[in-house]
Amino acid sequence: MYNGLCYGFSSEEAMESFKGNPNECIAATRNYMMIMPEFIITLRMEAYFQLPIINYIKFFQVTPIFISDCSVQTILHPIETNIDYTYNWNQWNLRKQAIKYADLVNRRTRSTQT
Repeated sequence: MYNGLCYGFSSEEAMESFKGNPNECIAATRNYMMIMPEFIITLRMEAYFQLPIINYIKFFQVTPIFISDCSVQTILHPIETNIDYTYNWNQWNLRKQAIKYADLVNRRTRSTQT
C-alpha cells in the first residue's frame, strides 16, 4: 500500500524498485499511459487523466444488464453413423464372392421320403 492505494507487481525486483522510489515509478507509468492510452481504462486510472476522449469512451460503455450461468448438454455423437461392415470394395474379393454365390445356385439337394 502506498498513499492508500494497492499496487501489484510482476516480480520481486519490480516491487523492490517501487519501494525504493514509488513516485518515480508512478510518474513513469503515467508517462507510458500517455503513449498507450488504452491502458488508462484498463488500469482504471481515469481520475489521473482529464482527457475528453476518456469521458467520451465512458459515455458509450455499456454495463451488462443480465449475467447468468448456464450449461448445455449435447449427445456424444449427434450424427448417426452408417457403417456397413460387409461392404467390400476390392475387385478380387467381389469376384470371389460372385463365384461362391454362383456355386451355391448350382448346388441342389435331392431328398427322398422313406
